[in-house]
Amino acid sequence: MAEKSGLILALGDWVLATALHQVRSLPRDNVGMTPWVTVNVSLSQLSQPGFRAGLAGLLEAEGVPPPALCLEVTEDVLADATGSSALAGIRELGVRVASDDFGIGHAPLTLLRRLPLDFLKLDRGFLEDLEGDARGAEFAGAVVGLVHAAGKQVIFEGIETEAQYEMVLASGADMAQGYFLAPPLSANAAERFDVRPHPGVAGPSTSSLLE
Repeated sequence: MAEKSGLILALGDWVLATALHQVRSLPRDNVGMTPWVTVNVSLSQLSQPGFRAGLAGLLEAEGVPPPALCLEVTEDVLADATGSSALAGIRELGVRVASDDFGIGHAPLTLLRRLPLDFLKLDRGFLEDLEGDARGAEFAGAVVGLVHAAGKQVIFEGIETEAQYEMVLASGADMAQGYFLAPPLSANAAERFDVRPHPGVAGPSTSSLLE
């Protein structure tokens, strides 16, 4: 509705400014990792000629290092030449880029190496489809290996059960996100959140990604 009405530009600017202001208050985790925030952006926003410059100005005004921001896009943005070019320019700022719900669209695997991405987020349906499959964990590990070979990190989203979590751990994924690890939090609750590996995690390599 925001895109159809044209409000997405003003709304998107407000969301970015608010997120960058709030990320400064988030606590470091138990291994001293600097917090970072992800913000969804649309093709309409990325297509604006001044989007990159405006983003750079916001980062400077808030005193937030570019890697503390990750922009999330959908597969249709990646498939669009204008959107893909804009993302490449944004990555030059040091801002990171993630695909959201990857696997439910039509981005071919042949493009995986060339996509302007730092993170590939696998849709929750991917894990749901593998649950109960005797070779599910093996397949998940193969997909993670493919993404790693393309030079990108893997985030599994929608982790809701211990079985899904164990499969993610076994797959070699870089991060996990979902209700099993933490529910969505308000800004104030996120500031108080004690970020630590979930019980059963062998080390700090897998954690909850707060959005």
